[in-house]
Amino acid sequence: MKRALQISFLYLVFISCSSTKLYYSSEAKKWQELSPGNQNELIYEIYLIGDAGSPSLEIQEPNLKLLEHKLTNSSERSAVVFLGDNIYLNGLPDSTHPRRSFYEGRIIEQMKTVENFKGKVFFIPGNHDWDDGGRDGLAAVQRQEKFVEDYLNRGNTFLPDNGFP
Repeated sequence: MKRALQISFLYLVFISCSSTKLYYSSEAKKWQELSPGNQNELIYEIYLIGDAGSPSLEIQEPNLKLLEHKLTNSSERSAVVFLGDNIYLNGLPDSTHPRRSFYEGRIIEQMKTVENFKGKVFFIPGNHDWDDGGRDGLAAVQRQEKFVEDYLNRGNTFLPDNGFP
């Protein structure tokens, strides 16, 4: 009973500290008035997507389909960043691996979403791309970098270069 009271008290303390009101510093209170240009003018769009490394190869994943749809209306003043875990479970295996084409298919599904995209594209490796922390991590990332940049043919789209930040 005493433990339940302590937990209840702590819960009340935590929720009493929350607020839904936005607070601005005195300098930032009039930020909208100080913004240059048209308030409705879009300056730049950035689309972030991560953990997309296990898409269905039979039908387009809903998240990738939504991303592709959103990108059709985007201009050159936009970018897509794939935030890692692009190939589950252990990144891109070497060319002698019996299921190499299967793993290539996983990242190709993601790259297809940006084939007609006018903006910039970036891929960043996540822990699964690094062989999930295994011995082959650096080599897996370097293979993925070469594969992505060859497939997209857009220059330096895989960062960091050679797996080194």
